[in-house]
Amino acid sequence: MRGVRDLAPAPVLVLVLVLAAVDARAATVGGEIVMPNFALLDQDGRSREVARTDAEAVVVAVVCGAAAPEPCASARPLDGARKKLASKGIVFWMMSSRFAETRASLVASARALGADGTFPLLQDDALIVARALGATRQGEVFVIDRRRRRVFFRGALADPAALERALAVFLRHGARPPAAGPGDGAPLAPAPATPVSYARDVAPLVRRKCVPCHRAGEIAPFAFDGHRAFEGWGATVQEVLLARRMPPWHADPHVGGPFANDVSLAPAEVDRLWRYVEQGAPRGDGPDPLAAAPPPVAPWPLGPPDYVVEIPAVEHVPPTGVIPYQNRTSTFVMPRDAWLSGAFVQPDNRAVVHHVTIYAEYPKGWKPEGEDSYLSGWAPGMELGAFPPGTGKFVPKGTRFRFELHYTPDGKPEDDRTRLGLYVVKGPPPRRLETRFAWDEDLLVPAGEPDLRTHAVYGLEHAALLYDLIPHMHNRGSWVKYEALYPDGRRETLLSVPRYEFAWQRVYRLAQPKALPKGTWILITAGYDNSALNPANPDPRRPARWGEQTWDEMFVPQLDVVRAP
Repeated sequence: MRGVRDLAPAPVLVLVLVLAAVDARAATVGGEIVMPNFALLDQDGRSREVARTDAEAVVVAVVCGAAAPEPCASARPLDGARKKLASKGIVFWMMSSRFAETRASLVASARALGADGTFPLLQDDALIVARALGATRQGEVFVIDRRRRRVFFRGALADPAALERALAVFLRHGARPPAAGPGDGAPLAPAPATPVSYARDVAPLVRRKCVPCHRAGEIAPFAFDGHRAFEGWGATVQEVLLARRMPPWHADPHVGGPFANDVSLAPAEVDRLWRYVEQGAPRGDGPDPLAAAPPPVAPWPLGPPDYVVEIPAVEHVPPTGVIPYQNRTSTFVMPRDAWLSGAFVQPDNRAVVHHVTIYAEYPKGWKPEGEDSYLSGWAPGMELGAFPPGTGKFVPKGTRFRFELHYTPDGKPEDDRTRLGLYVVKGPPPRRLETRFAWDEDLLVPAGEPDLRTHAVYGLEHAALLYDLIPHMHNRGSWVKYEALYPDGRRETLLSVPRYEFAWQRVYRLAQPKALPKGTWILITAGYDNSALNPANPDPRRPARWGEQTWDEMFVPQLDVVRAP
């Protein structure tokens, strides 16, 4: 069904990975304090990122963080400066630096402080932003020159006049004004002080959360194959933690879920990596778990398929040009009726395969029980392949398989012969899996628009169990949210992605299927950033319309469900 669009202020998302090894700790260079980019979620679950504001300067007031029962420091002394200077390109943020703080606690603090959309309260729940700034006390104020990434003022909430003077000089001259001294509020509650061991605390975590991509033959540009490698990339580790770029998991951890395939880091794990790099990344005693070679990358991660289906012939991809979607139907014909527990797409040449969608072409006269013939797909970062446990999709004898292939040239002639692995189970599984779609084909994102909003809805005609949530937009997609609207009037957020990234087409699989009664509507809302501040934007000077190519836009959210017994 088609959505309705409106205009609203943009949430900010994390940037694509920059591999330059930037020292993430604030450092003094030529008399100035260097502060890398950072991104945090606010009390409403919106992402706020220094690099994605159009401000000249960002004011960060550390208002929460002292040990209980010390209350948060009021930011009201900054109201005067905020009202005078917000229209002149100055953004004001409050920040709560409390270890492993809950969203409920943050919301309560925000209400007590009178936080609103123009003066949000950001959640620094691993304390790394406070440490990067060098904050030691509640009530400290920092001002960051957004373009030059320099902290040019550090002062106290109790002295707003000093802040106003510094900002006035900055706006007039663009020069670094004299910085004031630190604040004088209550000390911030310290983070855990236990020394971090490489062998015990760091290497096992990196092997579990990072090595699946950072290894030979996988998607990451370098491998964590020993202590020396991690030590060499330590500054970059801190930089991507600050900007929330890695690991590539974008769901808000405080709403929806939990998700079975969550690869994010908990605040304690972020703290562990950060402090280890701060310690100088010492090798220490004990074995090096990263030096042990991980199992080789398997061509079929689910094991050998029962059937391998290839596109009929090698596809020759030209070095340049726009290539329409290629639809290729297999010569392979399903030899018998079968229930599938998985359908794994193996792209042959990832340099040019943008994405693959697989459809079943059923024999004449056979009509599926589900809504369409979609079977499976592949895109970077998408782990589709195995269907949820206890579910399956049925393909009758005589079925062929259509590959919808999207190729993007890489400057030289390339060949591809993508394959599909089919996994058959004995007898019907307990539940038949169906993939449902919603969309907005009337999508139009005006040139320069930072947050065009659209939505689509899907109504459930039967009681259902929900397994997977799969957002899909292109490069201007910036955030997305799935909500359940129940027949009794209740409303529940199932998934919120504050910083959607086209480069990582995630599947969000619920740890336990969600029961949805008949008559439930699934509302999917999304935002698009067609401004110059979006680093993935192909061209902010032109409007973006619905289309198949990467420089076009799409809104095709998916969900995997089974009809409830």
